[in-house]
Amino acid sequence: MILTIIISVLFFVCAFVVFIGKGDWMIAGYNTSSKEEKEAINIKRLRLVVGSTLCISTVAILIPLAFYNPRDIKVGLGVGTAILIVSFIAVILANSWCKKK
Repeated sequence: MILTIIISVLFFVCAFVVFIGKGDWMIAGYNTSSKEEKEAINIKRLRLVVGSTLCISTVAILIPLAFYNPRDIKVGLGVGTAILIVSFIAVILANSWCKKK
């Protein structure tokens, strides 16, 4: 239970850092891309997508603590599935909506 709270707090802190614009180095792929590739990306939209994904993942991790036994396998599978779906949507948005036209 404590580990779940610690992970949630870390996700939330990372989301805050990304939202304020100081966490671009944490965005996978962006920090290693060339200058030309970085110019082709709308960084404000990418920050919004990554920060929102982290916030939604934080909520998905904390909801079972409030209502259910976090050691229940069904709840764990639900949380894992929710995070996978949110991550899948974030990848699609990052590769389409965040590109400059």
